[in-house]
Amino acid sequence: MSYAFPGRWGEMKLTEAVVQITLGTWKRWPIREGSVSMGADLAVFYFLLWRGASLVVSHVCGLMAGAVVLYAFEAIRQRRNAPFRPRVRESLLFLFIALAALFLSGGVLASLTDVFGLAPGAAAPGAAAAAVLVMLGGIVLFVSCQSGTGEDQVLEEMRLIAIIGYAVLLRLVYMGSVELLHEEGYYWNYGQHLAL
Repeated sequence: MSYAFPGRWGEMKLTEAVVQITLGTWKRWPIREGSVSMGADLAVFYFLLWRGASLVVSHVCGLMAGAVVLYAFEAIRQRRNAPFRPRVRESLLFLFIALAALFLSGGVLASLTDVFGLAPGAAAPGAAAAAVLVMLGGIVLFVSCQSGTGEDQVLEEMRLIAIIGYAVLLRLVYMGSVELLHEEGYYWNYGQHLAL
């Protein structure tokens, strides 16, 4: 059985095997792992903020604590299937996924504090939730689902769609929080008054 999604560039077919692989991987990542990672993120964030660290340092350290927890859960999951050996490729992928989560959760934190006026402590759960969702999705698509399953084309298409969706979401999150530089204001002013 296959599922077809008509699109501009033709039909993308998801066979039942790919759906089973993806859903099976999501079943291996229940809410428990995500909530423990989010709890570690928030605990470190609040502790460092309480100790007087800046918002940026608290955010980065908290997210890295959550990423370490998810990496440990992934290592435990891999160890159940085979003896755990840290592989360079998977470790680098995990690092890039954590950086992607850092960028998106930083944008969520900045938007909630700057645009919506929330206190950093009230905005932190939203940023931590965004980070956990990005990390779990990245782990499912890029670390757990390995090539060689016979469905490489569909897996690559799913990865491409996820990357494009992440880029659009990142742009939307940062849209309201990044302000113009002083020079850009001058350029706009000179563009309106060419006689200057």
